[in-house]
Amino acid sequence: MSGNSELKTNTGSVTFNGSIDSNGTYQFQTNTGSINVTLPAGSTFHVNASTDTGSITTNFAGVTVLHRQVIGADAQGEVGTSSQATVSLRTNTGSISLLQQ
Repeated sequence: MSGNSELKTNTGSVTFNGSIDSNGTYQFQTNTGSINVTLPAGSTFHVNASTDTGSITTNFAGVTVLHRQVIGADAQGEVGTSSQATVSLRTNTGSISLLQQ
């Protein structure tokens, strides 16, 4: 994917397995469903992720996941050095998975 890209749905899961440009804004969003994003290990980006009801899992170093006291979670961080790209992941009801290949 390159440039400014959005993958959105109201009901259902969003799945992406591929690479992103080192610049650009990438949004993955669903109201009800999970988000599963897999990127190459050498990717560089800033990430913001949020779920109101669900969990967030990642194996990217530099991403901090904060679990809320009751339900939901947030995550943010810098992956790699000199990251110019921004990855946003948002679901109201569902889990988020951000993994490296």
